[in-house]
Amino acid sequence: MTRSPGFALAALFLVVAGMRSQLSGLPPLLPQVEAEFGLSHSWGGFLLSLSFVTMGIGALAAPVVRRSAGSVRGITFTTAVIVLSGVARAVAPSAAAVTAIGIPLGLATGLQTALLPVVTKERLAQLATSVYVIGISVGSGVAVAAAAPIAAATGGWRATVLIFAAITALLAIPWLFVDQAPRPRTDGRTTASLWSRSAVALPIAIFSLQSALFFGLSTWLPSAYIERGWTATNAGLLGSALLVSSVIGSAAIAPLARGRESTGHWLIVAALIAVVASVGLVVFPDAGWTWTMLAGASTGALLVLSLKLPLDLFEDARDVAALSGFMLAFGYWTGGAAPFMLGVLRDMSGNFNASFGSLGVLSLGLLLIAAWLTPRLRAA
Repeated sequence: MTRSPGFALAALFLVVAGMRSQLSGLPPLLPQVEAEFGLSHSWGGFLLSLSFVTMGIGALAAPVVRRSAGSVRGITFTTAVIVLSGVARAVAPSAAAVTAIGIPLGLATGLQTALLPVVTKERLAQLATSVYVIGISVGSGVAVAAAAPIAAATGGWRATVLIFAAITALLAIPWLFVDQAPRPRTDGRTTASLWSRSAVALPIAIFSLQSALFFGLSTWLPSAYIERGWTATNAGLLGSALLVSSVIGSAAIAPLARGRESTGHWLIVAALIAVVASVGLVVFPDAGWTWTMLAGASTGALLVLSLKLPLDLFEDARDVAALSGFMLAFGYWTGGAAPFMLGVLRDMSGNFNASFGSLGVLSLGLLLIAAWLTPRLRAA
């Protein structure tokens, strides 16, 4: 690096803090977008789902971008696309244009996320992993909490989206001074043999289900409580609490799940907490803060544990990298479908009880898969 390691880590934190503002800041603004264009909840869910699904496609392009442009340049390019997508959405004249802009936004966000572990492995110390995970969580939490107040102060969702784009651009400036020269590495490993191993499907299923749980809650939780009479600001803070508790869950689980066997046990515990939180949102919604904190902590723990599974199951680093890539892609696709499906359930039932109840079913599936995987982790 041309700058100190501390400068590189700070630049990494800042660039990822702005990365998700366009996606994370949109759910509290959805009622305004839907009202302006006369959209249903199903269409509003599709608006977000399109970005999440394209994130999975973008993640698969990481090896090509790494070889052709390098990981640092790739992150710079994707940040520019994210900023331009925000500007374009702020002036979009129709619902179709607002929705279509989700395609480049999702591709760039997914590609950038997939490049983060690459730049960490190639250029930075292992501490960078914690730095960018916390950066993404903090940036997303601030966007969720600030979206509604900014919209109230500036006159609507368009100004808010434009302000988020400007902030993302400003936060990315230090990244421009990080060494751009690619560091040559050799891989040459095919992933075809990976799919012949029966254990591959289990971590993909776990990561996909936790993605659906998190994206579903982060998308519709604010809207659900606005319908229950909460102000847009308080509902946005509830969404922020989901992200904050997710960070707490991620940080708390790391020292607890050190070995393979403990990973399986804590997967079961985290999935069980997710079941309780999802059911609680339906049965006793007035305790929204409690269920939100529990749901956030469980999804944060599930994220760390699921990302740890390739390391526990495979010894070869190339197998670990390949499985991690597939997990990210399938997780985004499943998580991307969740907001749309939950929006459909909301429109069909007239409230969000069916939507949150379905998340309880997904959490139960997570619990069963975790119980099935635990003995295989012990034997790995």
